[in-house]
Amino acid sequence: MIASQKNKLGRVDLYVTAMSFGGVAIGNLFRPICELESDAMIQRAWDAGIRYYDTAPMYGHGLSELRIGHSLRRKNRDDFVLSSKVGRILKPKRRSEIDFGPWIEAAPFEMTFDYTFGAQHAVFRRVARSRRTGGRLQLPR
Repeated sequence: MIASQKNKLGRVDLYVTAMSFGGVAIGNLFRPICELESDAMIQRAWDAGIRYYDTAPMYGHGLSELRIGHSLRRKNRDDFVLSSKVGRILKPKRRSEIDFGPWIEAAPFEMTFDYTFGAQHAVFRRVARSRRTGGRLQLPR
């Protein structure tokens, strides 16, 4: 398999690399990863030709999204695909009041669920909220 080979995703006009970068680990799942190591992991993926990055608000209570947004902020937005998930909303809260579960040193956000206005509205709200993570989320054309 060639990591940088692009393939059409489903029935939309979207092409992704054969391999992707999954952001769960840089959300500090089970063990902390420092900012430098996280950035180096993302850069190594980029250098290997990977242009599809997957993250979620759940990964480190937003930490993975923040880190990926930070690392890709100077890349040309047309050069990569970024995916996330909808339905979980992050709200700032004191660390002492948050159950972080398996996440170590996660971002100081509490997760709540928001499926109340239908999937389409949730997607558009999620894209609007991505401004906090560097404004890198876009919908397929």
